[in-house]
Amino acid sequence: MSLFDSHGFTVNLKPDDRETETELLAIRWYVWVFFSGLTGIIVIADLGLAPILFPFIRTVPYIDKFSHFFLMGGLSFVLNMSLSGHRISLLSRSVQTGTAVVLILVTLEECSQLFLSHRKFDPIDLIWSILGAVVFGMLASAFLLRNKSGRVSV
Repeated sequence: MSLFDSHGFTVNLKPDDRETETELLAIRWYVWVFFSGLTGIIVIADLGLAPILFPFIRTVPYIDKFSHFFLMGGLSFVLNMSLSGHRISLLSRSVQTGTAVVLILVTLEECSQLFLSHRKFDPIDLIWSILGAVVFGMLASAFLLRNKSGRVSV
C-alpha cells in the first residue's frame, strides 16, 4: 500500500502501517478543514463583512489578538503534525516546514491589508500570529518527540 507524502512522492507502507496511514490522512484532513475555515474568515474580513457577521469581536477585549494567536497557532500545529515534524533550512537555521509556511502566509496576509480599504495593517496582529505559529509549532515538535514510534496520533 502507498501514500503520497507532503511533497507528492509515494511512500510505501508495510501492512502494519495501515493505522499510521489512517491517522496521517485524518490529520491532513484536519489541515484542509482548518485552512478552509481560516480562508473563509479572511475573505469575510476582506469584504468588510466581519463587523456584521462577528459583532462580538468589538465588544470582547483582546479577542482579536487571542484569535490571531490561537488560529495561526492551530494551523501551525496541525500542519506540522501532518508533515510529521519535517524540517527545512531557513536562514541557516533548521525550522519546521509547517511553521515556516504559516509564517510566510501570515506575513503576506497581514501585509495585503495595506491595499484593502476595509482592512488595516496592524503589526501587533502580525506579532500575535507569529507567536502563535512558533509556540504551537514547538508544541507539535514536543508531541512528535514524545511519541517514540514516530507515528502521528490523532
